[in-house]
Amino acid sequence: MTREQTRVIRIGERVIGGGNPVLIQSMTNTRTEDVEATVAQIHALEKAGCEIIRCTVPASEAAKAVGEIKKRISIPLVADIHFDYRMAIAAMLRQELFKAQRYYEKKCAGMKRSEEDFHYEAWVPVFEGKIPLKAHVHRADDIQTAIRIAKEYGLSMTLDHCSEGHLIAEKVKESGFPAVVGPDLASRSKIEVQNMAFKTVGILNRAD
Repeated sequence: MTREQTRVIRIGERVIGGGNPVLIQSMTNTRTEDVEATVAQIHALEKAGCEIIRCTVPASEAAKAVGEIKKRISIPLVADIHFDYRMAIAAMLRQELFKAQRYYEKKCAGMKRSEEDFHYEAWVPVFEGKIPLKAHVHRADDIQTAIRIAKEYGLSMTLDHCSEGHLIAEKVKESGFPAVVGPDLASRSKIEVQNMAFKTVGILNRAD
């Protein structure tokens, strides 16, 4: 049997393709939002020889759970995103922050100079709290996703644009993150800014 020559792809710390050994991948059949059940099944699959795990992400509740699941497993996780590209972007951000947090923790523990990575060095001031994470968000659901992710990693953040902030004013206020609203004198051609309004600043300011 001959193998087709394929590109090398890195998944976490594992490498597939390009003549590398074939890895065993499996998929969970739990509800991904059930973190305990999903993590338990992944651990069982890992003991059975699984080297890459796949989880279905059909809704935002499952997307929220992916970050916590990732923290509690040691093999690469592939998110099978359904329907909404926004969930895919949120999963990518969580993955980036997860790796950046690990890098920061290793740096704090006394990293060798040869181990420094310019890509993740850019995240160090964010995790040190010297500069905020800038979330460019318009829609209410995107604003809430940004809030959840920033709180998950203990980061300071500004909510830039916050176009639908007036629709969830109490949640924005409760988050403690400042909103940088506007510009409002702009085209409303994109669906994300259909609810943009001059009243947003006043409503956020009056929120309890």
